[in-house]
Amino acid sequence: MFKKIFKGILKVAVEVLLTIIKRKVEKKLEDMSKKPMNHSPDTFGRGQVQGKGKVIRLLIILIAGILLIGLTAWSTKPAELPSGVIIIRPMDKANNPYQREYDEMLSPTVMIETLTGCGSGVVIATTDEHGYTLILTAGHVVGNYAKVSVTFFSYRKDAKDTEIDATVVITDTVKDLALLSVLCDFAVKTANLAPKDYVPYLFAPVYVVGCSLGLSPRPSSGIISVIGGFSWEITAPVLPGNSGGPVYAKRSAVPSNDGNAYQYELIGIAVWVRLYGDQLITTMAGIVPISEIYDFLDQRTEGPRKRTKEPKDERTLNSSYVFPFLSSSVRQSDASRCLSVSMHGKEMYRRAELTRKTEDSFMPNILFDVKLEIPASYAPAGDIAEKWAKNLGENAELLIDRLQRAIPDEASYQEKLSTPAAEQWPSFMSDTYRTKRGRVKASVVKTFAKNIQDAYQNWVTRVTRVFEEIGGVKAKRFVDAVNDSKERVAESWRKKALRITGDRIHGIGAAAIACFWMTGEPTVAGKLRQGDQLIAGAPYRICREEFIQSFRSALMGRLIQAGMLISNAEYSTGSISAQNTVTNNLVQGMIDPALGLMSFIPGGDSCVDFMLEDGIFKLRIKATQV
Repeated sequence: MFKKIFKGILKVAVEVLLTIIKRKVEKKLEDMSKKPMNHSPDTFGRGQVQGKGKVIRLLIILIAGILLIGLTAWSTKPAELPSGVIIIRPMDKANNPYQREYDEMLSPTVMIETLTGCGSGVVIATTDEHGYTLILTAGHVVGNYAKVSVTFFSYRKDAKDTEIDATVVITDTVKDLALLSVLCDFAVKTANLAPKDYVPYLFAPVYVVGCSLGLSPRPSSGIISVIGGFSWEITAPVLPGNSGGPVYAKRSAVPSNDGNAYQYELIGIAVWVRLYGDQLITTMAGIVPISEIYDFLDQRTEGPRKRTKEPKDERTLNSSYVFPFLSSSVRQSDASRCLSVSMHGKEMYRRAELTRKTEDSFMPNILFDVKLEIPASYAPAGDIAEKWAKNLGENAELLIDRLQRAIPDEASYQEKLSTPAAEQWPSFMSDTYRTKRGRVKASVVKTFAKNIQDAYQNWVTRVTRVFEEIGGVKAKRFVDAVNDSKERVAESWRKKALRITGDRIHGIGAAAIACFWMTGEPTVAGKLRQGDQLIAGAPYRICREEFIQSFRSALMGRLIQAGMLISNAEYSTGSISAQNTVTNNLVQGMIDPALGLMSFIPGGDSCVDFMLEDGIFKLRIKATQV
């Protein structure tokens, strides 16, 4: 193959040179023919012949030189590399200069999954006294689960990753650490733990490995930037999914098994990252130092399973406000946020990774995709306010009659209202209660009871006046008050719920349509209104039959509240984003295998989002299935 290439190059080079020389010769002859003939013909002819001879000799020299160079290159063997120099080819692990990093940092790293999320962990011992492998991780990764799933990764092309169930042995929510135990029937690499007396230094290089965003382990590097008693800070970039992942330091002058003078040692576990405004500062990550890890491991002797008391300053937040597709537990300490990633975020990134690795584009199956228009304003069903006022006016006699039958006289008032209130209210006050003026409980209770008793006459007087017949009009004052309130009530309906829920004349609203689409109501497809857009699919039930009503009620209430808050905030981008996050978190929180919800991943291809499109307020609902 190389001979053919060389011959082709040589042939082209010769042809190019001959062409150049030929053109120069022709130009020379042309120039000579144009010069004045100030010498005899014999002299000219002799000079012309001599010129041609020079050109021919030059041509022969050039061709001979090219042939000589080619033959020399052909016959010469490649120079041998100096002793000790090795050519590294891709995926050549036998000669990989970073094989130590593979073995000591990447191989012990595992992924830990629960029903709600996933994080990272590191193997610290292959056997304990019971023959189990021990794995260290962050406490918020395992949460309250007693059993979790652990994935051991294989870095050989001919081997697959291994997923196996593990038992949570001990969890410490103060240190945010957890220890898992798993019985393995295959070889597992363990991390080298730094000694208890390990001394950290600012600017010391560190290496972090973890299952960022729920993918296979990925390394990053940085330095130690802050050293605290119970927590250190590093600059190595970390992301959700790194929680519980190992942090290593390279120790020099430490003899190792293969004779090298250094090794990588576990000095901490990644647990949180700082939060600035709405952004995760991934290069300001916190770790639990090795000293705290040793203290935590010593607790294991206190019992088979220990779960310490939750610290008072710890609370749970949701990182999907930062990344809509993520959900994490948060240890709220100095505006910091923990780094576990939700199963839905992990699945989304797994699909993206699959798309990147395959030639064919990833095409999910769209169950439905609908955009529902929310009108700029609704007249409250035209005459609904008029009907409301008319019905109240016409029922004035019925209302006063019901009031008088319920409380016909002072005796019934005292029996039904005054006495029960006077008896129950004192229970809200302690016996030692004393007002600023020095009044004790008995005096306050006596005054309260008297006020309730005296209120009856005031009530009767006001009701009689409101429903009094004036000029032949029954309950005139009541009817006038209702009519005066008619426009105010109508305006309130226009500004609030009617835009989202719809009304009796304009038909079903966007919130109800969205709920019916997501619970598979077949008739709702015919209830789409002018301005609504069906992009694809048909109504699809994303939950089991027994959960339809509870899911629909929860989602309906959330959509109505979100729509009202967005409207009151004048449709700002921030308010829309914030309400969409809360709405999708509600749906995401209900999508649990135990509840039977399926085929819906908010924040990924699926969504329940309010949006402004060409100035029109809309609600988009989309569900996809893989």
